[in-house]
Amino acid sequence: PFRILPIIDESVPYKVGIELKLYADFNAKHTCTGCIVTLPIPKGAIGATARLPKHVTASTQHVMYDAAEKQIVWQFKKLPGGSDHECSVQISLQSERIPNVRREIGPLSLTFQIPTFSASDLAVRYLQVIGSSNEPRHRDDPPRNPHRWIRYMTKSSSYVVRI
Repeated sequence: PFRILPIIDESVPYKVGIELKLYADFNAKHTCTGCIVTLPIPKGAIGATARLPKHVTASTQHVMYDAAEKQIVWQFKKLPGGSDHECSVQISLQSERIPNVRREIGPLSLTFQIPTFSASDLAVRYLQVIGSSNEPRHRDDPPRNPHRWIRYMTKSSSYVVRI
């Protein structure tokens, strides 16, 4: 349900720039909750700074550098379908050039939940609820609504993007 486009810039000495673009590839009537994007940075990095575009408010999303885990964490409270988002990361390096720095960045992982959305388009078309006893139902009993037992939810278990 998501597309992520990472763009890596190694043109500045002692720094690596990463532009992350996240596209929500599901219908606008659905909203993703609790979306967290994590990006591990190279071992030879001194530190990192991450920033969002100026028009983004802190109440909807935020990004931070976790020095203990050496990773960038980008969090969304609610992510509407059909939207796109950007994040810029600047990584400071110990030496001017680290060989194979691209191999040490990533893999990027996502954790999310999308209620009322089925990524596989699998849908329950018919469900019959049978009572606990074998006795026939009385005609004055309220009708049983089987849809209250069906809940569509798309959850990530291992959504990983290699850079």
